[in-house]
Amino acid sequence: MKESSSTETTSNVGGSETQTTTYTYATGWFDRPLDSSSFHDSAGHRNPGSFPLSGDQWTSPSVTVGAFALTEEQAASIGGGAGLELTDDDLAQAQELFSDRLVREGQYLMTGDPASPTVGDLRVRYEVVHPQTVSLIARQSGDGVAPYVTSNDRELFMLERGGRTAEEMFADAQRANTILTWILRGVGTFLMWLGLTLILRPLSVIASVLPILGNVAEKGIGLVAAMMTAPLALFTAAFAWVFYRPVVGVGLLAVGAVLFYLFKQAGDKKTGTPPPLPQG
Repeated sequence: MKESSSTETTSNVGGSETQTTTYTYATGWFDRPLDSSSFHDSAGHRNPGSFPLSGDQWTSPSVTVGAFALTEEQAASIGGGAGLELTDDDLAQAQELFSDRLVREGQYLMTGDPASPTVGDLRVRYEVVHPQTVSLIARQSGDGVAPYVTSNDRELFMLERGGRTAEEMFADAQRANTILTWILRGVGTFLMWLGLTLILRPLSVIASVLPILGNVAEKGIGLVAAMMTAPLALFTAAFAWVFYRPVVGVGLLAVGAVLFYLFKQAGDKKTGTPPPLPQG
């Protein structure tokens, strides 16, 4: 059984806030014991203290790719396990551990009623990695393989299932690296926006003396934070690119400067900033 919680925050007149937390409980299959002693409502929702069995993995000591042997760690990275069909003899041996409480349900062995499982029931499944074709990019080391050390002291070891060419494997790695880079950029931009929002948040607390003003200020702060985040995020990315790709870096700096100017102009018009007085 797993506990989940959701908190709703309500703003009150005067700037205070009221938080209401709701706790829900759901049963499911988990691969580790869940400590229920810290549950908010632990009296009515208890989990077993430990499992009678724990998951484990065994790797064959002799896994080869062609004439080259893989270490256990390298072999474990192949993955692609499939459910192992258990025989009646396997079931009979397992029942010696659990008496007659053990039943078979598809590829699982479980205690209790498969149609109506309860908290504390155990379910076991075996997987096996069958012999298959794999593609490997590495350095030969005696009768085995080892990571190739590049000129910038990075280790290169790639192993994929199926027959792949080196070009395909490098292209896949490049795509994965690009996706990860954009994900990190997105997370960094969001955190920058969140930080600016929290810095500006006291303004909405001051305005919350009147509920209507508080709601308007809260939405406005998020917009202002977004307008500040856009050029700042571009400046951050540009400084990282200037050394490796000057054209890209300078281009990002220019775009960031244009956005900063446009947002500043929009802010001046909104606040009614008067034009400069004529000289003479």
